Order: sequence, then C-alpha cells, then structure tokens
Amino acid sequence: MNYLKTINILFLIFIIFICITSVSSASAEYTNDIDIKMESINLTISEEYTKNNALGVRKRIDVNNDSYINKSEIESFKDYYLKSQKKEYIKYVKIDNGKISLEINSINMEFENAQGKVSNDTLNVSSNIIFIINQGLSDGRHKIWLQGHPSISTMKVKLPENVEALSIDGLKNLEKSSINNRIFIKGKSTTQRNNLGDTTSFEYATTLEIYKKPFYERTFFITSLFTVLLILIALASYMIKNNKK
Repeated sequence: MNYLKTINILFLIFIIFICITSVSSASAEYTNDIDIKMESINLTISEEYTKNNALGVRKRIDVNNDSYINKSEIESFKDYYLKSQKKEYIKYVKIDNGKISLEINSINMEFENAQGKVSNDTLNVSSNIIFIINQGLSDGRHKIWLQGHPSISTMKVKLPENVEALSIDGLKNLEKSSINNRIFIKGKSTTQRNNLGDTTSFEYATTLEIYKKPFYERTFFITSLFTVLLILIALASYMIKNNKK
C-alpha cells in the first residue's frame, strides 16, 4: 500500500510539473515603438502570443466557435476592439501632466497568421496609434509620460530633431544613441517610483524629461549672429577710415 501511495504521489507531482511548465512556456510579449515629433506622436504596439495565450486570442476572434477563423471574423474583431480601446489608448501618453492635450488621429490593427484553424501557433498583432499634439511642443522643457507594462520587453523612443533627453525613468537595460540630430532611446519597461507627500507608489511607466533649445541658444543662430557682428565691425572700420580721409 505504501508503495502504491508513493507512486500516486510521484505521479501527481509529475502532472503538476507538466502543467506548470506548459503554462510558463506560454507568453505574451510586447514591443512599443514611439516616434515623437513636435506636432504628433506615432505609437506602434507589436504583440507576440505563444501557446495557450495565442490559443486564447484566437478563440476570442472565432465568434461562431467553429474552430476556424475567417477574414470577416478578423475584421469584426478589429472593429470592436479598436472602438472599445480608443478611450484607453488616449491614456497611453501624457505631456506635461496632461496640460498639453492630445487627440487620436488614427488607429489601425493588423494580424499575422490569424486566419485559418484555431490553434496555439504563434500569433503576431500590430496596432498603430497616431496622436496629434494640439498645441505642439514648444521650445524649452517638457515631461512625457508613457504607459508601461511588465510584458513590454522592448520600448523604443525617438525624440524630435534637436531635442535633448535630460532624464529617463522607468526603463532598464537602457541604451541611448543619436542619429541625424535625433536621440534614440531603448530599454525594457520597468517600474518607476512616485512620491506624493508622505505617500510612495510604483507604476509601470516611462517618464522622459526633454528640452529643446530656443532658437537664440542654437549653434547656427550664435554662429550667424557672430558672423553678422564681424561684418558690422568691418563695415564700421571701413567707414571710420573713409571719414578720416
């Protein structure tokens, strides 16, 4: 009896182990690509679902439960999902704590490998949201808040041309580079700490403090001003010499 009991316990442990490993192998992984310009923000969210997560998404799309997804079901799901998510998407980005307002210009969603038999094959979803910055980003300092998530393995941010990143919070494994006068930021979404009085909270979000120099601080303006000053000095010297004659 003890022998059979031991076998039953070992078998139960084995079943639990299989269940745990099968669940842990399923995943949902996101990549956010944010292109910030002075008048707009282009956000692309790429989602990859595997195993049970991929199966779960396909079952949501398969509204008639016939275990086959057709083009019409995909389009119906996209239309429903984007309409329901529009109020959420507008919360994904804040500028200067909401003082600069945003509006959604367009939303699009595309599926890769969704049509066909309902299965647990890898499923890729891409959503693109274009925000209009109503007042535009003026020269000077701005604070940009971006929604984070523990499943965002990669967040990429492109700053507008000639804009500096003064501080970056809420990204780990941070990489920063500059190409054609634009700063590129890359990292993994993580928590950031917020202090409000005696209260401390943590949230998955990325906060950037950026700065665009006013025109009078820019190199080309200073160079041009110096050139004009030299010309004026030369003209003044020439006129003084002529007057002496």
